[in-house]
Formats: sequence, structure tokens, C-alpha cells
Amino acid sequence: MGREARCRVRFSGTNQVVDVYLESTHLVIHTDPPRKLPLAGMKIASIEGGWLTLATSTGPMALQLGDEAGKWGRSIANPKTRLDKLGITKGARVCVVGFEDQAFEEELGARGTSVTRKPKGQETLLFFMAYTPRDLDHLHSLRGQLHDDGALWVIREKGKDSVVSEAASREAAIAAGLVDVKVVSFDETRSAEKYVVPLAKRAPKPHDR
Repeated sequence: MGREARCRVRFSGTNQVVDVYLESTHLVIHTDPPRKLPLAGMKIASIEGGWLTLATSTGPMALQLGDEAGKWGRSIANPKTRLDKLGITKGARVCVVGFEDQAFEEELGARGTSVTRKPKGQETLLFFMAYTPRDLDHLHSLRGQLHDDGALWVIREKGKDSVVSEAASREAAIAAGLVDVKVVSFDETRSAEKYVVPLAKRAPKPHDR
């Protein structure tokens, strides 16, 4: 996910301390009932005294974020795209294993990437969907297809009741010789966890010898 905080929120007649989540496309306020506000069209009204004041489609909102107010404001004003968060640059080669996602592939195409579905070894960006805990057994073979400087992203359903837990994903990755370095929101229902080869286990580069 992007950012999260527990802070005082003044919005639409309410003034209470609640959990707030900044996602890729929405700001989620866990009032009762929760409010999910699109970032599109949201404006920064002011950042002053630890308060971030926003102009939203349903009226002004103020978040008491303290020293983090500026960072939240910059994230809202200049939101990163999903591909930015996943480290996918223009012209990159991406290998997608175990799932199909039309929206994701359209984004990849728009960025000028090449997409493959079968690893050919020395992959630098590998995306794998784990639907069940048994799917995590494939991480061993996928590690063998990964470049030492590459990244394996494991995608799974979000939530504490997810069939594949974050702990299970991390344990399987460690067993495959990888370490976790980052977690981002893949979409509203799925999380993406980034695993890489530890520096100590990477083959030395020619200039290091």
C-alpha cells in the first residue's frame, strides 16, 4: 500500500481519530461507514501546522498528520502509477507467470514493455500469482529463472483471511533463497510482494573480481 496513519480527521461534519489509507487511486477514511475518495480531482488546499487540508469532490477534508503532512500532500498531488511502484520502466522485459490480467497487460503495453509468459532464464522482472499455499512451491524453480539483480513479485489476495498469507509467502521465498524488500498494492483486492536475491548470494560482477 501507499501510506497509512491513524490521525484526526475533520470531514463532512465529523471530527474524530480514525485510520486513513492512501492507496494508488483512492484515499480511504475508516469512519463508520468507511469513505473511499478518488484521488482524481483532489486538490491540496493547504499544509500548515501539521494539518493537510484537501479539496475533495464531496467537500473540504483536514487530516492532522503532523510531520508527515507534507509527504502525504506530495503523494496525493503526484501519485505514482502502479507500474512506477512495481519498478517497471519503459522498454523493460516482463515475465508474467500463472495469471492473466488484461488491465495490467494494457498498462505494460502502454509503457512499451515486452511481455512473456514463460521464463527463459536471467529474468529481471518476474510476476507470479499464488492462488493457494501449494502454488508457493514454484518459487524454487522461479528463483532459478531469475537474474541475480532481478526481482520476483509474488501476487496474492489481500486481507487477514487470504488463502495465501504474507507469512507463508515470505517463508516460501526465504526457503527458495530470496529475501523480501517491498510490499505494494497491486490492485484493490491483491497485494504484490517483492523478493530479491540477497547481495551475499549474488555472483560477483567482473569488476568486483
